[in-house]
Amino acid sequence: MVMNYINLDFCIIENPLDKNKRPIIFVTRKGRQHLDETVIIEDDYERAIFAIQDIGYVESDILTFESSQDPDFPKIAIDEIKKVLEEKGMRYSTELELTMKSEFELFNLSGAKQFIKKLSDDESHKKEFFIQNPSPSFKKTGKYKMPEIGERVTLYFYLFVECKFSGNKCYLNLNGDFTSKANHNMRNFLLPFKCSFIRINNVYNPNKIILKSCLTNQDILKKLPVDFGGSFALKIKEKNALIEKSFVYFLMEVKNNLPLENRITIEVDSSYNFDQMIIMSKKIKYDFEKLFKRQRYGIKHLPEKLSKIKEILTNKMLAFADEDEFEKAEKIKNDINHIGKILYRLENELKDVNDMSYFHYVQFFHVN
Repeated sequence: MVMNYINLDFCIIENPLDKNKRPIIFVTRKGRQHLDETVIIEDDYERAIFAIQDIGYVESDILTFESSQDPDFPKIAIDEIKKVLEEKGMRYSTELELTMKSEFELFNLSGAKQFIKKLSDDESHKKEFFIQNPSPSFKKTGKYKMPEIGERVTLYFYLFVECKFSGNKCYLNLNGDFTSKANHNMRNFLLPFKCSFIRINNVYNPNKIILKSCLTNQDILKKLPVDFGGSFALKIKEKNALIEKSFVYFLMEVKNNLPLENRITIEVDSSYNFDQMIIMSKKIKYDFEKLFKRQRYGIKHLPEKLSKIKEILTNKMLAFADEDEFEKAEKIKNDINHIGKILYRLENELKDVNDMSYFHYVQFFHVN
């Protein structure tokens, strides 16, 4: 027998309560035409949970899996779900599919919610099938409507480059703040930022809703000014003396050290805090619009600054090449070419231009 072989049946039907018709996966004991809850204590079911999580689905109830709505997992077609699970040893049961479909057809859309909940309404299982603000913290009516699972909300926040030191190593990430744009030793303010977030399923802690940014760090970088630079300060103790070391950087220089596929995640634990987040977002929207409506932003500093960045990157590229780190050297070469194209445009097409709107500035001169 193949290791990790999953000896279970499954079927897939479209979710009648999801406007996007994302599938529901049902799992049962092999050969059964109904949901057999006795299988949940077996190792096969535990392996099935992990296999199904790998394709972006979470256990929303006993033997039942829904899309997590996580943007890190692209929408997967039913045929592809079947293929993945069958490769794990699971068998697609048309009998189970017919059973589940016939049960759904007994009820209209409003009645379907009650049916789905009834699937596990015995005394030993009290989890809800569809998680729709089940936490008492969210039952009080707030001023602003919270998005349902899979829905999007647009938010404005202050965007930062953050640094965490481990020893003498610096680990960078992008993050947001709704309350302050103040810099400190471990974070540098970039600009007020606008981004859409999607609410994802949180079956593990229904007391919190999770919002995940639709943009990855790589997407966000393409909306940031190419000439941004900053510094972090690290305080370390050496020989009973406190020494402060500085880490100075340009964003173009360190962008490849960011976790490019990461997304900004927000956790909210009450209707009150959700309302406060929306209120702060609306205030930051004013800062965002004020900046991007700015009509005169000087660009005469760019050639000198970008030439300096290009020189730094060239030295790094050569150092990586000398160490046979050719993949890293190739990435930096692409960055150098990007800056070269901007410099060419500044020195030719825009040589007589002293300033432009901030909107066009970021549009033309952004991190690649």
